[in-house]
Amino acid sequence: MNTPNYTILFVEDPLASANLYAGLFGVEPAYTSGNFVMFVLPHGYKFALWASADPDAHIDGGEKSNMAEIGVTLDSDEAVDRTFAEWSKKKELTVVMEPKTLPFGRSFVLVDPDSHRIRGMALAANPR
Repeated sequence: MNTPNYTILFVEDPLASANLYAGLFGVEPAYTSGNFVMFVLPHGYKFALWASADPDAHIDGGEKSNMAEIGVTLDSDEAVDRTFAEWSKKKELTVVMEPKTLPFGRSFVLVDPDSHRIRGMALAANPR
């Protein structure tokens, strides 16, 4: 079976981004170099940050082509609201959508300094 097991975000400053994501995820990086940082999250999923200016990154595709959305599934609607209240205080993040109930469940969206979206969500028991 081909199962995705890692995500790489291309960022301006991997070390600064690593500080932000370490705080959000509650885990320290497993590997850090000047241009690349990798987290190994519980259950083995890998999340990496790579300097977009690094020639080995081979970034192409125009302005904001590196934008992505990271989904963080939370346990309940209350957890969505609590997490939003905590994360939205971080100066590095911009609020795009405050918590609201959507057809798939309760959700919020923040944006990091490199225009990557971070969606916190609690999936509805019976999504519409």
